[in-house]
Amino acid sequence: MKRERVAFEALTNAARDSSQNLAQLTQPVTEAQKVVSELAGARQIAGAARPVLATLDEQTENVAKVQRRTETQLTQNSDSAKQLRAEIDELRGVLEQAWR
Repeated sequence: MKRERVAFEALTNAARDSSQNLAQLTQPVTEAQKVVSELAGARQIAGAARPVLATLDEQTENVAKVQRRTETQLTQNSDSAKQLRAEIDELRGVLEQAWR
């Protein structure tokens, strides 16, 4: 009976040690599972963001085209305004000479 008790204590101690070892091994596995879940979530978000980014790129390109067109139109309008001012100045000169 004494031997059985000693053997039972040894088994109990071994079971306790195994339980502690298992707990130590479980913690890193649990942390790794959290990281994997976070990465999977990040990939899903990145996948969902791709169409949005593509749309933003397209819209940015369209805005750039409109801006270039607007700049061209402003340059043309500025040139037309300069030409018109020159013509007005020329007409003033003609009118001033006619009034003299």
